[in-house]
Parts: sequence; structure tokens; C-alpha cells
Amino acid sequence: MLLCIFELTNFSDLHKYADSDNLYIRGFVVHAFPVKQADPDCASRDIIIVNEEKKLMLMTLWNEFEHDEGSKIADMISTAPLIIVLRVKVTTFNILSFTTRYSSGILISPPLPDDLFFKQYDANCLLSPPNEEDIKAISTFQASFSIQKAAWVQGTVKLAYGFTKYWTTTCVNCHKIVNANIDWIIHCPSCKQQSEVELRARIQIIITDPSRSIHCIISGEDAEKMIEFTPLQLKQAQEDGFGIDIELNDALKKYTVVCFLKSYKTPFQGQLQRKNTVIKAYIATELSHHPLPLALPENTQVSSALGSSSARHPEKS
Repeated sequence: MLLCIFELTNFSDLHKYADSDNLYIRGFVVHAFPVKQADPDCASRDIIIVNEEKKLMLMTLWNEFEHDEGSKIADMISTAPLIIVLRVKVTTFNILSFTTRYSSGILISPPLPDDLFFKQYDANCLLSPPNEEDIKAISTFQASFSIQKAAWVQGTVKLAYGFTKYWTTTCVNCHKIVNANIDWIIHCPSCKQQSEVELRARIQIIITDPSRSIHCIISGEDAEKMIEFTPLQLKQAQEDGFGIDIELNDALKKYTVVCFLKSYKTPFQGQLQRKNTVIKAYIATELSHHPLPLALPENTQVSSALGSSSARHPEKS
């Protein structure tokens, strides 16, 4: 039982503490990015934390914090572990974010009395719909790729043509992608658990808002709720050589989404290639109690890395 009393700081008040370095916070970790090794003596890992206010914050774990607590958190990420962080710094380097200092401390899944414990949700529930002011223009998000790795964006959806595979195999426990057949029992390299393998949808899409378009990958339940095919049907269509691009695009373009995107770089043919992944997506019917502007102006001219296009007003879902 943890008997200490901490004066915790709300994420909504962090602008008051910019560049302060003695804050106490707590929250659930809903995503852990890969380790970054600047040199043999300098390593870091970024994680995303959600607190009781349902607000997201990025925190950078440096060196021994990455090696010790960061590795443990990454191994537990499928359970969205609760952490309490002591003497953390609020930095303005990534807009507003947290960073560990030599005097920081991290408590992972600490035992708490009932009056201190707040209900644990899964990662999808923790990523509740954002406030309107938290949604970034896609052009703003793209312009800040070097310092901002994740953001809420909003826009219409269409299929990114040129791909033939719209499914993947994942671990049943943690839903991470695994290279395995669906009839296998595996030891998952992500959650470290013995697990069955399941089929899930994984689709390349383009999200467009009045400022720009962005290519990204949407998968699992978030993708499947917007299409009319099951993951098994997607797999069978590819194996049988049936083209379903038109049907997929017709289904996707009915929707405007509010989604939490993360951007990252991955090796491809000897070079680093930027990719964007949808962590959580909400469609209009899921936002009935969260009034947000879920439509783009008629005939909005949108610029993208592929040129200009005309964004039509989306149909209601």
C-alpha cells in the first residue's frame, strides 16, 4: 500500500508550469515509441500518457529511465499501465511535454488505496474524443513532424489506391502485428504472452481537411467499422484476385473522422521513410455527445504532397 501523499498536477494546467522541473503527475501509458539511440551513451524513449482528465501528453524517458522503467513499460503496454512520475520537468521543446531529469522517479503500477485509485480503462477508452481546440490542422501537424509525433486531426476519408493487401495478422492479446498464420499458437514478441493469431483489417487511407491531405494506415476495429468486408473476406479477395478497391473507397468516403495520428520513421530500402498510423478514430455516430464540426466546406481546395484536389462535403454516416 502506497501511503505517501502526492500533490498531482493536472495536464490542463501545464502551461502554467512551462520549464518547471518539480512536478508530480500520474496517468496510464497508452503508447510506447521505439528506443532512440543518439550515441552509445545517450538513449531515450517517448511514451504517451493519459490522465483522469482524458488529456494526452508526451513524456521522454532518458538513459537509465529508458533502460529500466521504459523497457518495463514497453513490455506492459498492452495493459496500459498506471504510472506516477515524481519530479518531472515540463519542457516547451515538443510544444508542451514531460521529460525526466536525474532526480526524477517513476512508480509503475503502484499499490494504491481505493480513494487514490482511478478506474483503469483499456487504451481505446482512454483515448476519448478530444476537445475542438485540441484538433490540429493536418498542415500544422505535418509542419511540426520534427518535434510533434502525435496529434488529433479531423477530415474526410478515402482509399489510398495502389495497394492489394488490406488485412494483416495480429496477436489476440495485444493486437500487435505478427508474421504468423491464423491457425498458429505463438509467443508474442510484443506482449510476451502465449497467444492465438487473428485476422484484422489494415488499410492505407487518405485523410483530408481544409488545409492538406495525409496518407496513413488504419487497422483493426477502427477500419472494420467503416467498411462492409470482414477481415477474412479481405484476405479471400486478395487470394482469389478479386479487386475490391472501388467498394472499399465507396464505403470509406461516407465518413468524416476525428482521429489520433502518430508519425514515425521506419527503414525502407536503405532509407528512412515516414509513416503515419491511426491510433484511434471516431466517426460521427460515436460523437453524438461531443459536438465537433464534422464537415468540411463545400468545394474546399486542398493541397497535398501529391498535388491539389477538391474535397467534397462528406455524406452523413
